[in-house]
Amino acid sequence: MFLTGVKSLICRSATGAWARLRSDGGLVGRFRCSRAAGEFFADPVVHTVATTGSEVMIAPWVLGFRKAKEMLFTGERISARDGLMAGMVNRVVPREKLEEETLAMANRIAKAPPFAIRMTKKSLNRGLDMMGFRAFLQAHHHTHLLAHQSAETKRLFATLNPENVVQIAKDQQK
Repeated sequence: MFLTGVKSLICRSATGAWARLRSDGGLVGRFRCSRAAGEFFADPVVHTVATTGSEVMIAPWVLGFRKAKEMLFTGERISARDGLMAGMVNRVVPREKLEEETLAMANRIAKAPPFAIRMTKKSLNRGLDMMGFRAFLQAHHHTHLLAHQSAETKRLFATLNPENVVQIAKDQQK
């Protein structure tokens, strides 16, 4: 479950396929630089796991409900550029500049007074909570647990093995 009260990275780089939106808050609360060539976002959880995955918690807050439903229901990819437009990442840069750009952003943030950064982050997170983010996470978590009890999910999980999971991940990156 996503935790808003813990210290975490503020700036991070990302490459390759983002096959899931990540329940650890990878798309919420961090500045993120991504490379452009070949990068995409996809979340085929409804088509591959047959249950409401934990990444469902993050998608509506980042993408808006309509785009989140489209991506989650269809499993279709979103290009890095479209991800930038949707607010999934802060910048899209060429791979060879990724580390440089990420460090530049991190250094810029590091120049700000640490207390001011912490208080601003806390204020923003509290604002999310006031808009219902924490309640949404809790409600979704209950749905997620209930979904694990469905016959559909139990049948699917019974067929999964490490090789199948690896193949599913490879197929998603094509």
